[in-house]
Amino acid sequence: MSLAFVLPLVLAMLLETLAPRRALSRATWRRWLNTAGLWLINSWLAQAAMMVSLLVAAAEASRLGLGLLHLMPISTLAASVAGFVLLDFFGYLKHRLFHAWPVLWRVHTVHHSDADMDVATSLRHHPADYLIDGFMTVGIVFVVGLSVEAVLAYQLVSLVHNPFRHANIHIPAWLDAVLRAVVVTPDFHRVHHSAIERETNSNYGGLFTGWDRVFGTCVAQPHAGHEGMTLGLEYFRSPREDGLLKMLTQPLRQPQARVQALKSGAEALR
Repeated sequence: MSLAFVLPLVLAMLLETLAPRRALSRATWRRWLNTAGLWLINSWLAQAAMMVSLLVAAAEASRLGLGLLHLMPISTLAASVAGFVLLDFFGYLKHRLFHAWPVLWRVHTVHHSDADMDVATSLRHHPADYLIDGFMTVGIVFVVGLSVEAVLAYQLVSLVHNPFRHANIHIPAWLDAVLRAVVVTPDFHRVHHSAIERETNSNYGGLFTGWDRVFGTCVAQPHAGHEGMTLGLEYFRSPREDGLLKMLTQPLRQPQARVQALKSGAEALR
């Protein structure tokens, strides 16, 4: 798990330094320093604990024969492959729920309030975001009957893919088109981090892009283009929001900040 986390993170950082897709709008060192603090909290309180919980849940589901996959007459390999795909499908559904339900959007706001998108963004999650998502996944493990192999494989692949999905890497258009036919690329996911609400509420896929196409939530390209688009959230636009304490308190301040931003926008149109 440590290797699957560290090596892709370092490689993605190197690639986005050598071949950046966009010029960053904020000082990188400050964003990274505060995001590192947030990541440490998540590692201690949420991420590691939930990783273990998922594996224990999968082991118990297998031992007790719980879940839909255990009721089906299929091989262990087929069940593991199906479980892997189903984890990504339910990840897509969870992601949509975090955007649709105001209470969940509060904690997910921290991830979207980043005014840039690079490897640091992949680590920028509120601890409550990790915990809620993890508990949801534990429930899915029991209901579906996911095996330890499926859960472990998906967690490993996600750890490898996550920094690249958020990385500020320039990928040739032809290669991006080939890759996004199956997997989420940085350009595909960047649309999801747009400041335009219609684009924010699109491209929810974690690993595979097919779910967005099937359910009509795919936006191929941002309206303003990748170089010209604005990232982040209008109501947490201040550079001070990159501070550790500010990020931790954003879920509490989100409703008031959003209302204030709407009022400011209305007054600017007068």
